[in-house]
Amino acid sequence: MDAIINHNVLVEIKSCGYSDYEKILKSNTPRTKDFWQTNFYKYLLENHLEIMKLQPPSRSGSVPKQDLYDIQYIQFIYICHELIAAEVNSIGESVEAAKVLKRQLESKRNPFWFIKVLTVDLSTMNIEPYTNYIREKHAHILNSIETNTIPPLDSKYIQNSDCYFCLFNKICKNH
Repeated sequence: MDAIINHNVLVEIKSCGYSDYEKILKSNTPRTKDFWQTNFYKYLLENHLEIMKLQPPSRSGSVPKQDLYDIQYIQFIYICHELIAAEVNSIGESVEAAKVLKRQLESKRNPFWFIKVLTVDLSTMNIEPYTNYIREKHAHILNSIETNTIPPLDSKYIQNSDCYFCLFNKICKNH
């Protein structure tokens, strides 16, 4: 978690490339994976705070301070940092894409054109399906840890697209 304001606002800072940034600006919604991530943080804060408080502070953060959290808002701060977008074939095209985006955002009058803040009011949506999925996945992970077993690759909670980033992809027999 990047920040928590009071007991009800979760703040997540994300960097992204121009192609994602343009989609975020057009849709005025957070990326799906970012929304899932912050809802997991919300779930942990609201359901496992005691365990979180037992963890030693890390170099990059601290332990939550409040005794109770009721996250009502999630604020995403997107920072566009990348010049080269996946949809272009050359540096020249990337520069041109950046110029177009900067013009659309009227960057001459907005020195922070590369930052977009989105605040999601959770009271305006039904997040129960997200919470239920997270709760079930969390239980599935805890069961794997407690039984010292690797979840099967056909588990509904395994995303094979993430295998590339897995620390065990070189030794996994199912990879």
